[in-house]
Amino acid sequence: MKRYTELPDNDAICQWINDYIDARVADESRTFESITGEFPVPEITAESALGEFIAEHKLEPEAVFTLLFLFAATCNPQTIDRFSSGKRDHKRLRMVEDALLPSGYTLSWLLAGNNGIKGMTLVEKLLNPKHVFNKKSILQLSGVHDSASAPLNGVLQFVPGVLEMFLTNRFQPPRFGDNFPARLLTTTRDFDQMIHPEYLREKMRIVVAEPAYEKTMREKYDMGEQMPLGYRVLMSGPPGTGKSMAAAVLGACMMRDVYQVMIHQVMNKYVGETEKNLDRLFNMAEGKGWILFFDEADAIFGTRGEEGKEDAGSRNRNEVISYLLQRFEHYNGIIFCATNLENNMDIAFKRRFQMQLRFSLPTETLRCKLWEQYLPDFPRESRITIEWLSKFTLPPSAIANVCNRVMMYALHFGYKEIRFEDIDHEIKIEMRDLGI
Repeated sequence: MKRYTELPDNDAICQWINDYIDARVADESRTFESITGEFPVPEITAESALGEFIAEHKLEPEAVFTLLFLFAATCNPQTIDRFSSGKRDHKRLRMVEDALLPSGYTLSWLLAGNNGIKGMTLVEKLLNPKHVFNKKSILQLSGVHDSASAPLNGVLQFVPGVLEMFLTNRFQPPRFGDNFPARLLTTTRDFDQMIHPEYLREKMRIVVAEPAYEKTMREKYDMGEQMPLGYRVLMSGPPGTGKSMAAAVLGACMMRDVYQVMIHQVMNKYVGETEKNLDRLFNMAEGKGWILFFDEADAIFGTRGEEGKEDAGSRNRNEVISYLLQRFEHYNGIIFCATNLENNMDIAFKRRFQMQLRFSLPTETLRCKLWEQYLPDFPRESRITIEWLSKFTLPPSAIANVCNRVMMYALHFGYKEIRFEDIDHEIKIEMRDLGI
């Protein structure tokens, strides 16, 4: 992610917006061009996140005003106070928990004054799904109660995290909760520490490289029509074979944050609520460069029930799957999905993944490397050899569990070395638990 060297001049932005509001209040018939001609837009350095966003997307003047107005109104409550006396009309603001907040009508009036039709047209253009504000999840109109009779009565606000990004030049990670059902997935391991067959490691390298070449493929070689939006990777294989670790490491290699979606937070028994939770998640992630990681994806991307034979629960599940199929098509971001039960996943979903990484239990040669990596630098009985350990068919997670527990025993009981009977016992427990 780019490092910015300067911050926007908050005082200059707020002063410009205040001057504009005063001019609009003084004469509601003035055009937008007339007011901005008298009060030119302050210079926003391109070395800030705010300035680069404006320059990169070649924002039209009305869009620049919208961005700076929200910036000023959110940072400086006195900006909204300018509406609260004299000729200022409270109807242009929304009352939310005793606070006056800007609405779509506020923006319409600021842009076009008493020319309501022109103002609504401008605002609807700025809020159109095809506009960069929507594509990059910059601002939103929330709490619209009656979109038919009052389409702009919602609160106009930044998507959570955007203001912090423009203020500090850094995007603040969202907090896990009902409004964002995902946790940041991190790791201290690097690519070379992942022990997998070379063919799988090569496919992982392709996953890391793909985003770097996507723009060239679409634009220089005119391949956009045959390339779907976004990039989706399916990781499948037995439990404990390193799928979650791979997601975290690949994200680090791509210099992107990985957010692991908490499926239990997303799923809801009430009709339509799961889709709302997912829609909120995708909207918040859009344009941020994050990777959304759905672990145990078969729980949400499972096979649909046969049409005409499903019960109410199956119909609800089918509706969720249908929604996701469409949302995948229109999500311009990176998605990783992991499953232990690939055969339980809907076939239509599997067709939407550009890359599949199939994980398997490690071979004896790879198990040697795993034991060498996970065994602590601590004395052990001579009978405990890497060759002996590698004979047991265990996944990486089980090998790590064994090493962790036998080291804990040695420390707890004050052993001078790791005992053979302890490690043999723990291996048998892991094999029993895994049904091996």
